[in-house]
Amino acid sequence: MPRRSTRPKKDKATRLNPDQLDDLITGHVLNSGHSFEDEIERRKAWEENKGYLLSLIGQKIPGGGFFSCGGYSYGSRPRAFWNYEVKEARRIVEQRSLPSGETYPIYESEFVFLKRSNLLFPGEELEYHRIQRETKRRGFDMEKEHGRED
Repeated sequence: MPRRSTRPKKDKATRLNPDQLDDLITGHVLNSGHSFEDEIERRKAWEENKGYLLSLIGQKIPGGGFFSCGGYSYGSRPRAFWNYEVKEARRIVEQRSLPSGETYPIYESEFVFLKRSNLLFPGEELEYHRIQRETKRRGFDMEKEHGRED
């Protein structure tokens, strides 16, 4: 059974430029196409900055680029976390069909995976559910849009 995560400390300021922040947080880069020279440099940047990047959950990101300036939400993680820290794929919760007859998978949400894997930070589940209630109140059901939250 994996150990329960502890909230990372904002132990050091990042020296990443906005494109590099976008890449590590969202996996997208707006202008340059590549924000790191190669995958080795990208992984090194993640290892050196993951404590800082994980401490930004639920916050706007200072110095973030076009994609990352809004941050990422509770029950989610930066793209580089999924690239380098997770060893198993999220589970398929259903198959949906296209009009052509082809099917495509719907995966469990990041939140469900993190909860099942005991990787949520202390207090993160409570904050996640508070935000879920608020979005439902406003008429958007994230659970229906992004996979079941069982």
